[in-house]
Amino acid sequence: MKDKIFVIIFVIIIVFLICNKNNVEQFQSNNKDWLYEIFPYRSIITVPNRINHVKKFCKSFHVKPTIFNAILKEELIYSNLYGLKIGEIACALSQEQVLRNFVESGKESIILFEDDNIPFSSNYYSKINLTLPYIKQYIKNAYNALPRDWDVLYLGRCWDNCNKNIKINKYLYKTYRTLCHHAIAFSRQGAITILEAIIHPIKSPIDHIVANLTMEGSLDSYATIVP
Repeated sequence: MKDKIFVIIFVIIIVFLICNKNNVEQFQSNNKDWLYEIFPYRSIITVPNRINHVKKFCKSFHVKPTIFNAILKEELIYSNLYGLKIGEIACALSQEQVLRNFVESGKESIILFEDDNIPFSSNYYSKINLTLPYIKQYIKNAYNALPRDWDVLYLGRCWDNCNKNIKINKYLYKTYRTLCHHAIAFSRQGAITILEAIIHPIKSPIDHIVANLTMEGSLDSYATIVP
């Protein structure tokens, strides 16, 4: 029992040191963009070799999120007690730290991107008949259609329990259990609920933690109908 307590304390200390080493967010000067009014805190998590892709993505969508230097799996010292991949742990720690930074900022909502999103300059969007003005307006409309007590908004998702989603208006589904965080928004209370639920050593990938909180009714989560 003493050995297990020592391991948990050691892990917490290591996580604290790692997060404080890596939680530098690069703020762009005059970083207000078309998302600012609905998501005053905007962040994108990236590893070093994807920074050029991230800049291309941001430029193509006319967004100016702060850049969070991801906690790298190659530099991670973490007691893996639950069989997670080291990359899953690094991803969870990165998102945890961004949410902490957001809560400490005092702002009311955040949109979070991962570094593997497709830039609008790709012909992917034209093939599915999505224009940038349409996407911008759709996101604003979807946000305005959210109930006041929303916690999570998925702007992209995967491995969804689609048959259990409930359509609440022409923009949104209320989700049952949804995965993937490549484009996702959180309210301040939603972020606080997630942070309170994270226990170290981490037992699950971060998107599973959020999905399970939604499934058990601790989070009110929604997803855009147009991914």
